[in-house]
Amino acid sequence: MMKALFGRSRLIVTREELEYIISYCKPPIGLVWSWTTIGAPPGYYKLYLKKDTPPRFSDTNLEKAIDNILKSLGYREGVDYFRQYSISGYYLDFAFPSIKLAIEPGATYWHTPKWVKGEPLRPVGYAPEDVYYPPLEKDIKKNEVLNNQGWVILWMNENILSATMRGRIKGIIKRVIESRQEELEEFSESQ
Repeated sequence: MMKALFGRSRLIVTREELEYIISYCKPPIGLVWSWTTIGAPPGYYKLYLKKDTPPRFSDTNLEKAIDNILKSLGYREGVDYFRQYSISGYYLDFAFPSIKLAIEPGATYWHTPKWVKGEPLRPVGYAPEDVYYPPLEKDIKKNEVLNNQGWVILWMNENILSATMRGRIKGIIKRVIESRQEELEEFSESQ
């Protein structure tokens, strides 16, 4: 089957079959699973193998963009937020420990299994499965563990670098930080 899927061959599958194949059938080294709905009947996907390609953006570009946004909003690294903050065996790209807020920007390439051609979903979300398809189990676990400790994690993929998203992301980050500060103030006042 694998050989038939590389090149021009495509396999038409349902969503359930797609999820099963990309979860349990590892492709040969150097190839990844990819899929599309173009040319497939409604509710089906064309599944195929293709050569693995490096990401268009690196996490470094995403982290620089977020760092620039935080600084433009008046936040100071080492005072208001910390880079590569360690907690419960995990590292957070950007952490605001005083309000238990983390920002995790990451390219889809690094946050989806290596044997599939991952897809970015929404540019921003509160869980890795909101932002990446399919998400890595380790990211889901990280989110779960830290949520249980009261942390909120804002996940972001490479789509935040698009021209239309750049301005919106700054507003989203500002609102999330302010909202988190208000939530914690209200909680401490009620104690």
